[in-house]
Amino acid sequence: VHAAPGFGGNLAMQDARRLCDELVQAARGKQDLHAAVGAYEDAMRRDAFSAPDIPATLDSAESHA
Repeated sequence: VHAAPGFGGNLAMQDARRLCDELVQAARGKQDLHAAVGAYEDAMRRDAFSAPDIPATLDSAESHA
């Protein structure tokens, strides 16, 4: 059993929509294809690897010490 059921499919749909939006911008000549794919990848990495909440992490570590 997955700890977070349904998130994989939801994220895949969000990624597909984001890529579609960027490719449409490229098709309309508002940016080149390389920039469109780069913008999609940047957004995907930003969402996938968001920074942890450091203050909450420190508070939690201190309370368990």
